[in-house]
Amino acid sequence: MAHRRPTWPRRAGARLQGLAVALLPGLLLGLLLLGLLLPGQGAATVPADPLAIRVGLHVRNIYGLSLAEQTFKAEGWYWLRVPVAVQDLIERRGIKPPELVEFVNQVDNWDGLIEAVDSDAPSADGSRLFSFRFAAAFYVPEIDQRRSPFELIRLPLILEISPEALADPATRVRLQPESARGGLLGDYSSLYGYELRGVSIGAAEHRYPTTFGTASASTYSRLQMLVTYAPNTWAMVMQWILPLLLVLSLVLLAPSLEGSLGDARLAIPPTALLTLVFLQQTYKAEMPPTSYLTFLDQLYTYGYAVSVGLFVLFLWGSNQLESAPADQRERVMRRINQVDLRFQMGGLLALALVALVAWFR
Repeated sequence: MAHRRPTWPRRAGARLQGLAVALLPGLLLGLLLLGLLLPGQGAATVPADPLAIRVGLHVRNIYGLSLAEQTFKAEGWYWLRVPVAVQDLIERRGIKPPELVEFVNQVDNWDGLIEAVDSDAPSADGSRLFSFRFAAAFYVPEIDQRRSPFELIRLPLILEISPEALADPATRVRLQPESARGGLLGDYSSLYGYELRGVSIGAAEHRYPTTFGTASASTYSRLQMLVTYAPNTWAMVMQWILPLLLVLSLVLLAPSLEGSLGDARLAIPPTALLTLVFLQQTYKAEMPPTSYLTFLDQLYTYGYAVSVGLFVLFLWGSNQLESAPADQRERVMRRINQVDLRFQMGGLLALALVALVAWFR
């Protein structure tokens, strides 16, 4: 009889291997939970920046917006939560709390007001709170008017670390927005003729394109608050779009006059052209100059082109009618009327195309 090797060791090994495979996920899960619960064994926590000043802002009033001068006025409060490390730094360098930050887009500093309101006693972590009230005029660096008169207007309030000593790379102080516990805007932050679309606040860094006579350029921490407004759409349509469309309607309806009324037809394009010039100059007087054509500017440009083209068309029709023999005048009249109708249809299609291109480009 052939000798057979015992099979129980092989079966026992297979059972142990299956048991280990079954227990492996549980062991891994247990080790993961143990690592999370034990102090110092989980993910490392990021310590707070000891040289970071937490800044809060509340703007009570926004008024006096002038798009032509790119300025607006605002009143409100800002406060600084200064940690111990920054307190020691400014004491060593002789910097007072009101000198820590400045509004870099403030204009007419002689007419502005920044005064200390209160300074609380040190909190549990040693940080101190310094509060200030401000009322000043501010500059708007950029107004995107590509879709004017339906453009969004973003009004900035920019706070920046003021002393150059605090921008030193070795001891650079940073500004961080305070956790929002209330509204950034007060009850009087609405602008007449505009609708409030939103407000945001965030930290950034700024490097000036000069070293100010030092060995190297420094990076300054800043905090920027943006208040976004948009004009009332219906009001802008009634104020700017409707008058333009009325003039263009009269221009495009002028070819409906009989070609024999040459004098009446020739008087319409120059009158419309002068009206368009007056309307555009009134519109541009309220806006800052731009290096590009706005949405409304392109519609006015189209109106100029249509008015000049219509005047040339009427000149051609009058000359054709005057030079035609008596027996051919009726045929010439029909031809002029056909060209006039094509001009009207083409003018309407071109107006829609120009409006679409001007809006989306």
